[in-house]
This record gives sequence, C-alpha cells and structure tokens, in this order.
Amino acid sequence: MRWTKRARCLLATAVVLGSVFAISGAPPDQQLTVYTAQTTYSVAVLDRGGQPCLALMDLLGPLGVPQPRVSGKDWKLRLNNAEARFTGDKNKATIRGSQVDLGGNALVENRRMLVPLAAALPILTRLLNTTVDFHQPSRRIFVGNVLTHFTAEMKTGDRPALILNFSQPVNPDARHEKDGNLPLSHSDRTTLVFRREPLMSEVNQQQFGEGPVQALSFAEENGTASLVVTGNAELEIMRSADGRSITLQQATTAAGPSPSTTPVKSLLPAGETQRRTPEFFVMIGREPGAARRNHQRAAFRDLYCLPCRTAGERSPSLCAPAPESAAGGRTLLALGERAAGRFGSKQHRGAGCHKRITEEGTDGCESGNAGASSEQHRRAGDRRGASAGPGECPVTGKPEAAKRRGFRDCFGNCPSPRSNGKPAMIPRHFQITIALLLLAILISGLVIIRLTRKEEAMLQGTEGGLAAPMVGGKQEQIQVLVAYDDEQTLRWRQADVFMPVDRGLRAREALRAVLAQYLQNPSPHPMAKGAGIRDVYLIGDDTMIVDTTPQFADGHPSGILLEELTLASLIETLSANVPGVAKVKFLVNGKERETLAGHADLMSFYQTAAVHELAKEFE
Repeated sequence: MRWTKRARCLLATAVVLGSVFAISGAPPDQQLTVYTAQTTYSVAVLDRGGQPCLALMDLLGPLGVPQPRVSGKDWKLRLNNAEARFTGDKNKATIRGSQVDLGGNALVENRRMLVPLAAALPILTRLLNTTVDFHQPSRRIFVGNVLTHFTAEMKTGDRPALILNFSQPVNPDARHEKDGNLPLSHSDRTTLVFRREPLMSEVNQQQFGEGPVQALSFAEENGTASLVVTGNAELEIMRSADGRSITLQQATTAAGPSPSTTPVKSLLPAGETQRRTPEFFVMIGREPGAARRNHQRAAFRDLYCLPCRTAGERSPSLCAPAPESAAGGRTLLALGERAAGRFGSKQHRGAGCHKRITEEGTDGCESGNAGASSEQHRRAGDRRGASAGPGECPVTGKPEAAKRRGFRDCFGNCPSPRSNGKPAMIPRHFQITIALLLLAILISGLVIIRLTRKEEAMLQGTEGGLAAPMVGGKQEQIQVLVAYDDEQTLRWRQADVFMPVDRGLRAREALRAVLAQYLQNPSPHPMAKGAGIRDVYLIGDDTMIVDTTPQFADGHPSGILLEELTLASLIETLSANVPGVAKVKFLVNGKERETLAGHADLMSFYQTAAVHELAKEFE
C-alpha cells in the first residue's frame, strides 16, 4: 500500500504531539514544598545558569495572590494590603515599601517571573508578616506554627513493635526494601515518605538494639520528609483510625515454596512430542535479473489475487503438496514455475532453465513445467467444482454475475487489483497503527488543552482563588501607655485592637496601637506622618527586635525627654501585652541606627525592668 498524503500528515502530527506530550508530562527533578496552616503545595525548582530558581506565581499563587500587573519587566503584586514590585534583571524587590535583597537577579522568561530559590524566605516573610522557617538544603518552607512532631516507643515481646505517635494526622507513603547482599547488617528497610505533612524531628537517629526493629532515622530531601526503619525482618504497617499513630511490627508469613523456586510447568500436553517441521530448499534458475524478478512478481500475484478466493487465502495450485518423485523424495518446483503456465506467453528465453529439486539433491531441466502446472490447477478446479450448476464458478459455485463485480472464473487471468474501480484494501496492521495514532492524537490534544488552561490560570490568576492564610486571634481591649508632651507624663489608656495569637504579631499590633494615638490630630505626642512599625521579630523567648519605618526616626522631634518618652511608652506597652519579654532593640528600616533623633541610644538592647522603673517616674 502506498502512503497517501493524509496518512503521512497524520503520522507526522502524531510524532510531534507525542514528543510534546512526553516533554510536558515529565515531572520536575527538584521541588520546593511550602507548608501553611491552610494548605500544602509544591513548586518546581528550575536551573538557570547553575542557580536554582522558581516561578514567582507558583510560589505566591496558592496563597491567594491575584493577577499581577505586568508592564514590560515590571511586575506588581498585591496581597490584602501588602504591595510588592519585582523587576527583571534586578537583584532587589520592593515589598511593603522597603527593599528586599533577592540574592540574585530576577528573570522574565516565557511570561513568567523567575526569582532565586534563596529569595523565597524574605519574600514570604515580608509579604505575609509572619514567621517563616526555611530549610534550604531540603527545600522545605514552614509558614507559621505548622510543624508536626512525633515520638517513638519500642514495645518488646513475642512480636516487638515500634509505635510512632504524631501530633497531627498523617498519611505517608510506604515502601519495603530488602538487601540480600548484607547478611551481617541491616537487610530489611521500611521507609515512610511524608509528602504533604510538615514533619520535623530534633533527633535524626534512634537505636533499639538487635531484633526486627533495630534503628529509626529521620531525613529531609527534595521537599519531603521520611522515616526509615531498619531491622532483620519484614515489617507490617498499621495506621490508626485518626491517623495519629502508626505501628510497625514483624510480619507473619505463611509457610510455602518461594516464588523463585516454583517449578515451571510444561506448555506441551502430556505424552505429546514435538514434531520436526520438514525442511525444503528452493533454488532459482540462472535467469537474468529482470526475468527472475518478473517470475517472482507473477507468483506473488497468483498467490493473493485469484478471484475465486478470499484475499490472503493461499492458492491451491501453488500450495498443494508436492508430488512424490520416483525415487521416493518430495519434488518441489522452482519459484515462479507454476506461474509460468499462466504467463506462458511471456516466457524468457534465458541461458538457464527452471529446475526441479528433490530433498535428495537430484535436479534436472524440464520443458513441460508450465503445462503441468496449468493442468494441475485445472484438475483441482474440476474436482472442487464438480457439483457446480450452470452459470456458476466451478470452484466456489458463485454465479457468473460475479464477473460484473470484478471476478472471473478460476481459469482466466486474474484481474488487476484496481480493475473494479475500488481502492485496494489496507492491510490490517496498517489499520491498527492508524487507529492507535488517532487515539494518541486525541489524548495528546486533550492533555495539551488541559495544560494550556492550567498555565493560563496560573499566569493570569483569579480573584476567586485560594484565600490568603488567615491570622488567628480576636478583638481585645488592651492597655497602652501614652506620652503627653505638655504635662511631661505617661498615662495608661485603653484601646480596642485585634490581637493575634502569635507573640510576634501580638507585639506588632500593640505597638501600632500606641503610634496610632500619636498620629491623631491633635496629638498628645506628635510624630511625623508615616511613622510606624514595620515588623517585630522574636529571638528566643525573651528578646524582641522592633523594626520601624524611616519616618519614625527621621521625623521624630529632637530632645532627650521627648525621645525617652517615646521609647518608654513603646517598651512598657510591649511588656504589658506580651509577657515574658526581657530585652528590646529598635531598628530603622531594617538597619541599626546610633540614636533616635540625636539623643536616645538605639544601638543597645533595652532591659524592660530598667525601663519600667524609668516609666514610674513619669506616671
């Protein structure tokens, strides 16, 4: 069959779409996993010039960041009241009005903004205004207090068991590996892989001695955490109904033959012996190359094109058993010899002749091969068509009307495959191939459409996407210490403020409530417009770093008393609403500064106990 233009186009399309599908469906080698209180998601890590990078919207999209405003290489994002601006080929970004070092240049590639992997920590910290813990070697980010801890308890007895208790429900993937090459060491290894759980452990390895469970180790790698239990026996894994407990104990195996030693059953029926297929040898006479090829073509047409047979059925004249020779051997005719009877008018008078070969190796030239072959065909037709009626084919018994549909009697020349005006039949294996290619094209098209829509949704974003992580807390009435310049005193006042549960966020909201009193008009203690608290960082359990805006220090009135009143009111308010704070230090726009407005020291840590005694003198 000749390939039509349409078939060639379908084949080329299938190859192209199959390549695209294989490339699109390949999973990323490296990933970053982000854990929040509301969701857990993974971000593909890309290699750009030897530096790991990630797509900005892949990182921020699941957090609820809507469609960015793009202008050339400038990207502007907004999450709640926080604004961020990123510029291609720049190593700094602006988040909440302050610059953030990205640790490398941002890249704009295929309508995506790529940032270095190390920039994920400052971006999320500034944008979400919460604590963020980044385990960069294992590429895991924890937003807020979302860690899941576990304890291990070993129970001894007839069937020793290892019980793992988790602080949150878990559902890990499990696999078992057996190493037969290490008979004197741990040969059985059971691994629990935690892909969506923010699992952490302070101990990397625990030993339990000899037995089915010998050691437990914790590891982080490529955005996942895993627990590996090693021992000398295969373990059963049982998970509790609430998902907070997993038990591993020695598996009970039924006695029986090993699959590797199971005997293989014979495929031959009992008592039946293999039969040796007779071997035949066919030789072609020394005719010229063109004449030999013509005889071969004639034999091929005679084999498949006789009109009284179904396409593909063998010719009875060509495939009938060969007659026995006088010597007792089976005689085979040379290839094309029987066809010569039907195409006798086109016999070539070459130097060689068709040879008859026997299994014993005897051969000889014959001149009556064509006539014998034709007569044999006629006799076979007479025997099969002895009961045929008038007007019917002597072989099949079909009416002669079949001639009008392109069929002829068994003794006439075969019509051309296209003599009836219809195209030749496509072989079955080509039909199956084309059907599979069409199915592949359909599946590839559906997958490409789905991937395209997903990519567009990620680039454009939607307002109805996942909501930003909410901060837990409640509205409270707190005490704030307010400075009064006219009276040179400090007085406690009440303020209604939404106070989060997190200590760092709670301290930030309390300090902002104090500055809100100073930004009123009229103000008891005037301050410059824009003075505020950027963020509060908790170091340990008793130390806080307060980061203020540039206007807080640049626009502050100069004077020893005024500067002391400001710091005393802030530190006292912080101590009253966040217990346990012993030391406080102030920064200006993320940097250290010598003085507030020329007098009050900002380089040292203030002891809250000493500030408390100072504040009593002004109350």
